Amino acid sequence: MRTNKMILLVIVLSLFVSVIIPMNKVDAAVKTAIVNVDNLNVRAKATTSSTLLGQLKKDSTVSVLKIENGWANIKFKGKLAYISAVYITYTNDSTSSKKMYVNVDLLNVRASASPASKMLGMLKKNETVQVLSTTNGWSKIVYQSYPAYVKSSYLSTNATKPVKQLNYQYSLNMASNYMYVYRDATSKAYSFWQSKGGGEWDITLFDRTYGTTKHIGYSIESKKELLIGSEESPIIQYPLTVGKKFKTMQSTATVLAIDKIMTVKAGTFKNVVEIDMGNGLINYYAPNRGHILSKDKKSKKILYELIEFY
Repeated sequence: MRTNKMILLVIVLSLFVSVIIPMNKVDAAVKTAIVNVDNLNVRAKATTSSTLLGQLKKDSTVSVLKIENGWANIKFKGKLAYISAVYITYTNDSTSSKKMYVNVDLLNVRASASPASKMLGMLKKNETVQVLSTTNGWSKIVYQSYPAYVKSSYLSTNATKPVKQLNYQYSLNMASNYMYVYRDATSKAYSFWQSKGGGEWDITLFDRTYGTTKHIGYSIESKKELLIGSEESPIIQYPLTVGKKFKTMQSTATVLAIDKIMTVKAGTFKNVVEIDMGNGLINYYAPNRGHILSKDKKSKKILYELIEFY
C-alpha cells in the first residue's frame, strides 16, 4: 500500500513539473523568414497536390519550424501547414538560406553533389536560387520544391549584366571618297579611295619614292563580318563584344573596346571599335565611316590616319 502511494506521488509530481516548466525544444529551432514572392500557396501537406489552405502575401513574416524535402513547416491560422522553402528568405540566420544568381547560360541541376549524379534539370542565366549550404564546391539548393545541387562556381551574389553589343555598320561609306595619310619610318604617302559601287574601290597611292600607283580595294560587310583591303581579309566579326577573338588571314585579332571616342584629322567619332589585329597593329573603326586610324602597338605611333572624306 505504501509503495502504491509513492508511485502515485511520483506520477503527480511529474505531471506538475511538466505543466509549470515549458518545453522549448521546438521553439529553439524556430527561424523567422519573409515571403519573397507576391502570393505563396499554403498547403496542408508537403506536396503541391495537397489541400490549398490559403496564400501568404509578399513580405509576410512566418515562423519556420523545420525544413524537409524543400518544404517549410509553418503555423498557419493556428494549424501546421507547409510552404515551398524556395520562396522564403531567412531573417535571423543568414547562413540558413542565401539568394544567389546563376552566372552561366545554362547550369545543370543534379540530385547529389557529383557531376555523375542524375541531372534533374537546368537553370538559365540570372535565375535566382536559394542556397541552403555549400560543401566541396557544390551548393545545395531548393529546386522545384526539392533539394538539389549545383556547382558553386556558377553562382554569384549579383545578377550578371548583359554583354554590350553594337550593331552599327563599320564599312567604308560607299557614298563618300576617302583620303588617308600613311607614315612609315622613312616616308609619307597618301591613299585615295574612290567608290566604284558594290563594295569595290579604286585606290590611288601617292608616294614620293614610288610615285603614283593604282589598284583595286574592297570593303564588303555582311551580318557575319567586315572584309576590307585588296585581299578581302576579315578585320571585324559580328556581333561585336569586348574580348572577342577571331581569325584574320595572318593572325588572331582581339576586340579591345567598342565605345571609344576618337579624334583624327577627319574629325571626332563616337562608338569607335578598337581591335588588336595580332600583327603589331591596333586598328580603329568608326560606325558608318569605317577605318579611321592604325597605330603601332609597341610605339603607339600613328601609321595610318583618315584625314578627309567627302
